Amino acid sequence: MEFVHFTSSFLRKRDGDWIGVVNYKDDAGEWRAKQKTVFGPSKRQAKAALEVWRNELEEAWALDQGFDVSTSQSVEVYVRKYLDNLQETGARARSTMATYRHMLKHLERNPIGKVPFRDLEPKQVEEWMISLREAGKSPATIQKAYNVLHGAYAQAVERGQLPYDPIASVSRPKVPATKRNAVKKSDCSKLTSYLDLVDESPVNMSIILALYTGMREGEICALRWSDIDFDDNTITVMRSVARDDGVTYIKEPKGKKPLRTIPIPAVLRKHLLSRREIMRDECETMIVPFKESMYVTGKPSLSPKAYEDPHQVWHGWKTVASSLGLRGTMGKTPTFHDLRHTYATMAIAEGADIKSVQTILGHAKAQTTLDIYADTTSEAMRKTADLTAGALRAPSVSSFTTRRESPSQEARPLGKHFAA
Repeated sequence: MEFVHFTSSFLRKRDGDWIGVVNYKDDAGEWRAKQKTVFGPSKRQAKAALEVWRNELEEAWALDQGFDVSTSQSVEVYVRKYLDNLQETGARARSTMATYRHMLKHLERNPIGKVPFRDLEPKQVEEWMISLREAGKSPATIQKAYNVLHGAYAQAVERGQLPYDPIASVSRPKVPATKRNAVKKSDCSKLTSYLDLVDESPVNMSIILALYTGMREGEICALRWSDIDFDDNTITVMRSVARDDGVTYIKEPKGKKPLRTIPIPAVLRKHLLSRREIMRDECETMIVPFKESMYVTGKPSLSPKAYEDPHQVWHGWKTVASSLGLRGTMGKTPTFHDLRHTYATMAIAEGADIKSVQTILGHAKAQTTLDIYADTTSEAMRKTADLTAGALRAPSVSSFTTRRESPSQEARPLGKHFAA
């Protein structure tokens, strides 16, 4: 028996009430309709209530006909429940779940979302991905949306709900490597000169930290004074500010372990001490005791949410970059995250080893650093090769002597020889 999906549902307003209508096929194959009054203060909430009712009708019919309810549901319903399960079990971080749920909308807004989960075909998935590309979605977004869908089918197979993955033959979308838009070297001096002249406001201090440490925006916003060791001149990255459905929160690392430790150069130390004095003065003005637990770029407050909002940092940087006329290596105005790329690009170009750059940036694998900064590492390797060749051909302090020379003879340098 073929599964009959309750495919159509819409709302009509009658006498101030929302009337939900669901279309379906009866046993004779004829289209029928059911309608019900659904309540909600807005059309959006009434539509959500209608969707719940439609799912209930579909599940009741499936049970009556002996279908596996879980896989007879629509793709969007099954995937939503798959995500609910991931969240309930804590299998994914909160920030990851926020990304997954954001991807769900690409299923809900496409006919593929209404297809019974068990009946989805590879061709439909391919057409779905083509439609996303034609809608202007980036390869990275399409890949993430596919990964969510693929994960749901992997779960169904693992649980024995499906004998095999019906979309296994669909190739995973590839994300082409993109060049990083680091601040041009000629503009870096312009930016550092500006930062030396202005005070260490929350936005300016955020820019300084990103430029001299390569820290991420969220990590900078979550940085506390207690994370800075002025004796050892190091910063310990302990947490990050993340966003979920428009709400910011502090994201702690698993096991409360530090993410990494970053050295503080002298110029950054000077800026940090200046920022510290500014915050002490603000605390005194507001009659609030200065605490080491306060956020470096945040407000002079004891509130656990007194950190700077990453969006404010982003907008502040946009104003600075625009006013200074900064340009990146790709010819575009650099984003705040591009300051991180600027740090890494400069470090590698100046001969820093990949392992050190990987550790400072917090990449789990050195290969990630190599993949992201492939062009930079190629240039650095050429520079290293030239420097090594020059060192090999440089005049040596000591000289070689030939066997025919007596020990008493003064050694004469050979035309070309190696440095020790």
